[in-house]
Amino acid sequence: MIYLLLGDENALKSQKIDELKKQYICSNEEFQFDYETLDGNKLDPAVLKKSLISLPVVAKRRVILIHSCQKLSDHNKKIILEFAQADEDKVVLILDSDSAASKNAFIQDLCKRAEVISFTRGRPQTAFDMGDDILSCNPKGALTVLASLLESGQTPVWILGGMLSSWQKNKRRMAVSRYKKGLLELQEADLNIKRTKLDVQHALEILVVKLAS
Repeated sequence: MIYLLLGDENALKSQKIDELKKQYICSNEEFQFDYETLDGNKLDPAVLKKSLISLPVVAKRRVILIHSCQKLSDHNKKIILEFAQADEDKVVLILDSDSAASKNAFIQDLCKRAEVISFTRGRPQTAFDMGDDILSCNPKGALTVLASLLESGQTPVWILGGMLSSWQKNKRRMAVSRYKKGLLELQEADLNIKRTKLDVQHALEILVVKLAS
């Protein structure tokens, strides 16, 4: 199991980390033998590899927390991605990053294989925030932002316009085929909303899931 904690709201992240530790580590003995904290900024690849392949001593699963995972060396990033692909069930890996997913290719790749939890400071969310989640193939996060925008009173037409602007802005950061397909999906959603063929919120939710796939 991999948890990816994104954002700069460190207090909330620390609270979530404590919750995860309590979920998987149930005693002081388990904490002593099966919990480990590593710093991604200065991590020896040999240490990382040993941590990921070590079996739990007391607990059912080892818990490894890596801070500043966006600063991992290329070698360490490769080790993490190989671990993610192996679908290991004896280790719970918690990755902490201050970066937004869209700003880091390694984080974007991890988003496809981890449970992503975002922690951002209390600023108003925008369609561009939703675009970041879409670009990172994180439909759950994007749908959460969409619900927040609708609840705050943003009109569907305004939201759709913001999604289009975000998509065009990130053109160079995705495959040509994905970009062109996304433009067609945006156009179809625009027509459906204007012609009221579908419930407006439902139409936007469908669009978000398609773009994030």
